Amino acid sequence: MDKTTLQDILKIGKAAVKKAQEESLKKGVPNVYCKNRKFYFKLPNGKITTKVPKVYKEIFKALK
Repeated sequence: MDKTTLQDILKIGKAAVKKAQEESLKKGVPNVYCKNRKFYFKLPNGKITTKVPKVYKEIFKALK
């Protein structure tokens, strides 16, 4: 693949991720991010927290 094709693929992927994140927030589902092995949650109200929201409690309990 050439550089232009890769850039196009990345552009499409980035737009798709952004759309999915926006849709999740509209449905009341927080977005999850991880940096330096620490999880952050962007809540539908725009607040960013490290406290695990209810919707993810079971999943994070299983990871321990």
